[in-house]
Amino acid sequence: MELSSIQLKKEIRSFCLFSFLFYMSYTVLAYRNVFFHEVIGMPGSEIGIINSVGKLVVFLTLPLWGLFADLKKAEKGILQIALLGSVVMFSLLGLIDNFLLIGIIYGIFYFFQGPIVPVTDSIILGTLKEKGQQYGRIRLFGSVGYLLAVAFVGQILHQFGMEKMFYIYALILFATWLVTFSFPASGQLFRTPKLADLKLLVRNRQLLYFLIFSFLIHLTLMTHLTFFPVFFNQLADGRTGLLGLALALGSLSEIPIFYGFDKFIKRFNYIHSFILGAIIYGVRWYLQARVTSVMALLLVQGLHGLSFGLITVASVTFVNQIVVEEFRTTGQTLLQTVNTSISAIIGNLIGGFLFEIGGAPLLFNTLAMISVVALIFLVVCVRNKGIVDLN
Repeated sequence: MELSSIQLKKEIRSFCLFSFLFYMSYTVLAYRNVFFHEVIGMPGSEIGIINSVGKLVVFLTLPLWGLFADLKKAEKGILQIALLGSVVMFSLLGLIDNFLLIGIIYGIFYFFQGPIVPVTDSIILGTLKEKGQQYGRIRLFGSVGYLLAVAFVGQILHQFGMEKMFYIYALILFATWLVTFSFPASGQLFRTPKLADLKLLVRNRQLLYFLIFSFLIHLTLMTHLTFFPVFFNQLADGRTGLLGLALALGSLSEIPIFYGFDKFIKRFNYIHSFILGAIIYGVRWYLQARVTSVMALLLVQGLHGLSFGLITVASVTFVNQIVVEEFRTTGQTLLQTVNTSISAIIGNLIGGFLFEIGGAPLLFNTLAMISVVALIFLVVCVRNKGIVDLN
């Protein structure tokens, strides 16, 4: 069902507010490992196990969330359940200090946390339809929310204690949950799914090839996200406040990319976005392997928008267009599973080994080479019509 212009603008405002609040909560989540280590006294090995459990749960359950949402046409309801479940589970983490219980609760937390982003993306793109390029401007508000939270969350936790992170997260995510009541009902977005449509999704070779490319690129990103704080603090001689500045600069660099994506994609196309993003990723890791000062590393963070920002918004909108309409949520959950779960599990294993034997230079040089492999794979797929331009 098509929405009127007035109704569409109302929905877009709700999506922008949701993005602002939800990605603001991501800043709070960034401190969870600090809490485990400094407050509970959990050693690094146990923290690694806890985080691996979360990623494994996402890997095993996220595609099922998407499939259930599509078959039952229940995207909005699932999103609301996932948000409330995340609030409850994360709040419980602040009440226990037993390793086994934390592992169980943490796994359940990621069970609920996993589907939030892909289900939301499916709802947004299903509402925007042919105006899907505007997704970037909605996602822009997430970067703004994250950027603002970086400025004050750390100070609050430093002044009032790390335990307050659970109250802050619960408050932000509960407000996010309230916003979802203004989202359109799922039945307004797609027609009733058919089993034949699911077969089309499974046999979609273009989706398979693109997910392989996306895996290779996000293998480098997720490895970076794990080891960048360690590398940065080594260069900063323990001045942890500068890490917040680095994260803020990265988030700030996303804003012009998200804002101008709709104009970029109209002038160029998705393939150009992926090629440029892969090149920038390669350059970013190559430079990061060679920096010897905090200032130089901060400058390299300026490439975050052109790499992460460009590929993120292009990937979400591209997958939305190459899968059958009735299983777009399943398509988004598959993309999220590949990008944040499978790539993180493998990346952390490889990255830990490389960082231990060769430090940051070996790690980031390897990530640069993987980016080149991803770029070559993409170009070969495009030339052989495995991935087809949509513009």
